[in-house]
Amino acid sequence: MTAEQETFKRFLEWSFEDHAEDIIRTIVWLNSHMVKIRREYPKEYLAYKALSNQELNQVICEVLLPF
Repeated sequence: MTAEQETFKRFLEWSFEDHAEDIIRTIVWLNSHMVKIRREYPKEYLAYKALSNQELNQVICEVLLPF
């Protein structure tokens, strides 16, 4: 995984845990709070924006794989 994927993976894992390990709620929250994420988590936001759809899907798979 790239450095951007690792950065976003850590953020996604944190958010996933914060939303009771519900990936749908996590993705909806991320989508609804992009302005807040850009302001409060600029490094993670830039990592997210740098990823292709395939790379994002790989991150999601990595987070969900243990389940």
